[in-house]
Amino acid sequence: YSEELEMFNILVVEDDRNQRKLIEVVSRISPLPLELGLGLTAPETLDALEEDGTVEFEPGPVPSVRLGNGLGASVIAANIPLGRSHQLWNEVSALLEDTDVLTPPALAGFVAWTLACGADPGPERILRAAQYANDSGTPSDALGFVRSVEPAVRGQELVCEEVRALSALGEYQDAYAVLTQFEPGFDPNQRESWMNLMLHKAALLRSLPKLGDAQAVLDSAGARGDSTEA
Repeated sequence: YSEELEMFNILVVEDDRNQRKLIEVVSRISPLPLELGLGLTAPETLDALEEDGTVEFEPGPVPSVRLGNGLGASVIAANIPLGRSHQLWNEVSALLEDTDVLTPPALAGFVAWTLACGADPGPERILRAAQYANDSGTPSDALGFVRSVEPAVRGQELVCEEVRALSALGEYQDAYAVLTQFEPGFDPNQRESWMNLMLHKAALLRSLPKLGDAQAVLDSAGARGDSTEA
């Protein structure tokens, strides 16, 4: 940990604020769209960082920048002072008009940063971040995203990600409790998320057979699903 932070301080000259700013932003949002990076600093700064291996360019439909192999993003991000982190987030948010340009990992980073700054990323961004976290095998991150939203306003898809994360963490009792808490408000017409929730319920009951019949849940879901298609 300390070695990675020392490497960061060696690579970036203290008075080169442009280099430091870019690296700190990329530690929170990676890969960072090149256009956004150029809005934060001069092209020559990016070139200098690429030449010494501090950052790497990624070609593609949305050219991007990520940290080079010698630096740990989490270490750098954790050592950005709170006030400076807020300042950087405000600057990035003013430039980032459309988060659709962000890849799933970059969006998850931006959402986590937004929450850390006490701002509201919005339910759609939180949902996408939670889905990515679960898909990438970090259910604890997904749980953090979901639970940043008040229970009263958690949508069905977000509840599905909460159940999914708790199940992946082996917290089957908690996952079942969450599912049954929200189940009265589920809408079968939101077919994909509803069916996923019923499948999760059946899987949980296989681990918790005293709480119900998994096959009955599957049979009921199948019959309900057929009726919604008719």
